[in-house]
Amino acid sequence: RKNLKPEEKGEYESFLDHLADSTSDVELIKDQLLNILLAARDTTAQLLSWTCYVLALHPDIMARLREEVLATYGDSESPTFENIKSLKYLRAVLDEVLRLFPPVPINVRSPFHDATVVPTRQGPLYFSSAGMLCNWSVPSIHKHKALWGDDADKFDPDRWIDPARARKVVENPFMFLPFNGGARICIGQQFAYNEASFVMVRLMQLFDRFTLAQQEAAPASALPPASWKNSNGRKPMEEVWPKGAITIYSKVRQCYLPMSDTKADGERIAPHGFVSGWNVDQNASGF
Repeated sequence: RKNLKPEEKGEYESFLDHLADSTSDVELIKDQLLNILLAARDTTAQLLSWTCYVLALHPDIMARLREEVLATYGDSESPTFENIKSLKYLRAVLDEVLRLFPPVPINVRSPFHDATVVPTRQGPLYFSSAGMLCNWSVPSIHKHKALWGDDADKFDPDRWIDPARARKVVENPFMFLPFNGGARICIGQQFAYNEASFVMVRLMQLFDRFTLAQQEAAPASALPPASWKNSNGRKPMEEVWPKGAITIYSKVRQCYLPMSDTKADGERIAPHGFVSGWNVDQNASGF
């Protein structure tokens, strides 16, 4: 790095290089690295995992998403920061995944001062003492029928494309809180969208179908309870058991299944590799 010319730094400079050039505060550098490398890693990984899950459940939506990607980039072109934002359906799919499976399902805030009053649309919210906790469930807000309609439990990316429904989120941003909101909204929001979008573009270029293999490969303890079939909400729809421990995850942690190729005439080729958690059918033109 020391041998780089000034005009070359922008191209080859890493995030750590940028921090080192910007400050000599070691603690600040550590905090910034932890914020990007740890906080963003788990949440974006969960977003990608749940996106693959719902696409396995909805092959029609995956086909439509793949059509958008291939129409824009073909089967090999890499997306750029500038043009990846043109993929409206991809963004709608990611937003709908974030709505139903927010990576951080529980959040909390507390005031610094006694007798704090927070204005809300329903009237003032009073905190009697400093440190008093206010918790909220993000999935409950995201599936509240008064906010999202009678189909709030349904996975429907088109709700983000329909101007009337999308306008509701613009007018009331606190009904959609995967990145929280207000002055303390997640600073990595666009980073997460760009990272997840790039990975999904590359997956859509390579694969034409995801198949969930819960029944074949998952242990019984990883499957949703049988009683869920008679429940309300999304429980009857789920094939995995969503859990929460800071970030949301499914009870299936690792499941290795064969990945197979398909010839142009439909003949199956012997398995040649493994994909963690998913049995993936690769399009003949994938590689």
